Amino acid sequence: MRGRSIAFFAPLWDKLLIAKHFILHPFQPTPSLTALSLEEINQKLELENQLLSNELAHLHQLFYHQQNLQNQLNTLASITSKEAQALLPEYQKIQQRLARNLKLQIQAVPARVLFRSFDTWNNSLWINVGEADNPATGSKIIVNNSPVLIGEAVVGVIDYVGQHQSRVRLITDSGLAPSVRAARGGEQDVLVEEQVEALLNQLQRKKVKSMPSIDQEQLSKLLKNLKDSLQPQKKTWYLAKGQLQGSRRPIGRGDAFILKGTGFNYDFDDEEGGGRDLRTGKPLNEQGSTVPILKMHDLLVTTGMDGVFPPGLKVATINKIHLLKEGDYFYEIEAKPLAPHLQGLSLVFVIPPVGYEPADSAKN
Repeated sequence: MRGRSIAFFAPLWDKLLIAKHFILHPFQPTPSLTALSLEEINQKLELENQLLSNELAHLHQLFYHQQNLQNQLNTLASITSKEAQALLPEYQKIQQRLARNLKLQIQAVPARVLFRSFDTWNNSLWINVGEADNPATGSKIIVNNSPVLIGEAVVGVIDYVGQHQSRVRLITDSGLAPSVRAARGGEQDVLVEEQVEALLNQLQRKKVKSMPSIDQEQLSKLLKNLKDSLQPQKKTWYLAKGQLQGSRRPIGRGDAFILKGTGFNYDFDDEEGGGRDLRTGKPLNEQGSTVPILKMHDLLVTTGMDGVFPPGLKVATINKIHLLKEGDYFYEIEAKPLAPHLQGLSLVFVIPPVGYEPADSAKN
């Protein structure tokens, strides 16, 4: 019976292959049925290969996420008790910040990018998780204003939740304005250490064909030396605060993303220290060392004051500080987002929103 069915439909399938070739290549002579069948097989194999490559990329990103969590735990554990006593207030702040962010990231829900329109490339994308993916009991994770991350780096925030998909407003959208502040010192070294560790893992997993093995070994040695020279336990200065906004650039997909910052100053005392002079960095109300409130390559981390992002998430690094004009009372800057592969996002992680209570959604 099976053989008769195949024999019956075979002529129809042959005609479909010929028709397909004519539609796709109307001005080319029709090849033999054998050639058409081989072409069809090759196309299927290419598609399967692409799907497997995508799955492998997702697995690598999941591994990166887990590795990032492990690196944060290692950073917390690397501070000895003696160092902790010497820098007790600083250590306690680092400990609390790491513990808070680790708790959020452990709850993170991985999500694949479903759709990203070229017209809104810099503004939003759609992911494959929604209301149905929230846990049956306890706090919801996929809700409006849930931050979206890669590692500790901010990608955006959910602004619409459907049953099985959600829309993410990207950090590069001009309508999203996270509150951030400059961080300099130990936290910068933590970031570099994480990036070096990720690069070392990548070199171990995947040999670079264009680079001789001896050069790869030398590169790994240099990276390990760099990692050993870092001092993530040293004091971190938390300085100027301001807001970041997505730039209208880039127009094309091949350009680099740039964030614009405004309102950066340190005029008032806060939990991180006393206010500082805008131009000189001298303390305003006490004696102390002069520290510029902004420098090139400063790390920008969330403050938690915007009601959307928890404090301590990494957002960007400063790559331009505009000169002050007469009468200015804040700096304007440009910064480069830290979230990797913003142009080609395929997998992200959603964490619970700040201050969300399950009872709030029940009331609404």
